[in-house]
Amino acid sequence: MSRTYTYYERLNGETVELTLPDTREEAKQLFAEIARLAEEDPVAWKAAVRMWTAADLYICGLFCSWWQRRDAWTGRLEVDCDFQFHFARWVQFESDDCLDYSARGCGKSTWRHTRIFQEIFRDPEVTIGIFSFDLQKGSRKHLVRWKAEAENNAVFKAAWDEVLWQNPREEGAFWSVENGCTVKRRGSHIVPTVSAYTFMKGLPTGARFSILFMDDVETEETVAADEQREKVKERFESALNLAGRSARKWIPGTFHHTAGLLNTLIKKGWKSHCFAAEDVRRPAPDVEELYEKFGGVRPDTGADIPEGVREIRLAGKPVYLHALECAIKRFEQGNERYEQQSMGNPLSGVVHRFRREWVSDELRIRADFYDWCAGKFGYLLSDPSKGLRDPSVGLMLAADADRRLVVVDGFRKRLSPEEWAHHMYLLAVNWSNVMQVQQIRVEIFGQATWDTVLRQYFEKKRYAGAPIFGVGEYRGSSANRNNAPALMRAWMRLEPLFRTGRLRLPGELLVTNEDGRTYDLIQYFLDVEYDLFPQPETDDILDCLSLLGIPEDKAPPIVFPDRWSSVGTELEEDLPPGMIAGVEEESWLWR
Repeated sequence: MSRTYTYYERLNGETVELTLPDTREEAKQLFAEIARLAEEDPVAWKAAVRMWTAADLYICGLFCSWWQRRDAWTGRLEVDCDFQFHFARWVQFESDDCLDYSARGCGKSTWRHTRIFQEIFRDPEVTIGIFSFDLQKGSRKHLVRWKAEAENNAVFKAAWDEVLWQNPREEGAFWSVENGCTVKRRGSHIVPTVSAYTFMKGLPTGARFSILFMDDVETEETVAADEQREKVKERFESALNLAGRSARKWIPGTFHHTAGLLNTLIKKGWKSHCFAAEDVRRPAPDVEELYEKFGGVRPDTGADIPEGVREIRLAGKPVYLHALECAIKRFEQGNERYEQQSMGNPLSGVVHRFRREWVSDELRIRADFYDWCAGKFGYLLSDPSKGLRDPSVGLMLAADADRRLVVVDGFRKRLSPEEWAHHMYLLAVNWSNVMQVQQIRVEIFGQATWDTVLRQYFEKKRYAGAPIFGVGEYRGSSANRNNAPALMRAWMRLEPLFRTGRLRLPGELLVTNEDGRTYDLIQYFLDVEYDLFPQPETDDILDCLSLLGIPEDKAPPIVFPDRWSSVGTELEEDLPPGMIAGVEEESWLWR
């Protein structure tokens, strides 16, 4: 169905009902006709440019310098393809208040830059705030690009001379990246026409925007830790309060984590859409044949294409990039990251999943643990809070003669250091009545001395039970809590424990949070951490359990009760080295 637009010409007060081109070829023909008018009839040319740049985003883009780049892989202009035509239509008519997580490199941000011009042409009084996580690398980068086009685009300045400055650096009262850019307008506004901010701090007080352009709201940095993800979500919601009456929101973005901002908004019910890099409904081309066609050399850089690209198999026919370029991206990024960021699958990063059958209901331990734990050895583990919003976790595990470790009790809630020490004390004392608590392992990080806090509290209570060991440096956490490779290695040490049935979960473990709400901690762990590994929404319980696999110089190895005597035996045989009694950087960690 043809799109229509009612164009109002401010210069003479006339209104024109326009039917927009249905295809890219029709749009190109119209663009060529407008170009011919430049020499034949300058007045008609100006009227046509004004009318069609305001009415049709794709035609507006044809006049922008950023869409004049030539694709080295195909030899055509980047904008000269059916995908860009249809994508521009979608951005113009359907993208308002919608999360756009389309494939990287498809022009999500560039079409919004183009649309800024179109919105200003339609209404010079519009105010557009560009927001991102990082001010310099995000929002100001977008403003720099738009500002340069507004200064150098001769067609726009000639056709819209009552809106754009001819020499903005001299004529414009407000024209800078730091303070924003203001076009010619009659109204009085406290914010520029286009301005850039970070939503993380320093939001403009009292400002109200017609359009919130929220780009780069999720990056690798924003998803590095639970606390950072929560802070980003909170600050993003604060920035939304800057929307004026009937304001619109543009939110293009890229997935970086299953618990990141974009996936969270989708779960909340925000409208969303994705144009994937490959159309899985159409057959994928032969990558090896294309490799030979290009002689193993990239036409854009002249660099050799890695041999491994030959083995890549695409999911479907690429819709925008050249097929061999897509294959190179799959090879360089890995299928998981490519699927997540170019195919629109937020869960694709969850590839090394722990399997549910390893912790199925049949394998769960259902018993009265105060009776069941008689004669067992106990191990108390804790991942204390890392900040005001971060909960502390404590777990009591029982080691039995079958060399299994069973979670029997625990807590997860926001606690002060004193409250945390008290909860740990209660676990240690209560379970010391029914089994021998062998060790207490506490994660330490940064300058925190949680093990010292616990020792002092236990001394005050005159508890002289199991020794306390502070561990954490082996995971890199004392130097950098966001050391993802170190954390991944720690978590992966749990994989053989779950897989071989050595680490068992109870049927349920009802706990109370800081608000007094009771919930099943085991079900929470399975839904939010275990199933989403290695990109869990939170990692508190995983961190806590990973204290099982630490070097012997940090704590003695786990010991299990002997079936026939009170002498304990170490867990050493029939399991990979380092799983419990030490840490070996071997390939088994990544199987």
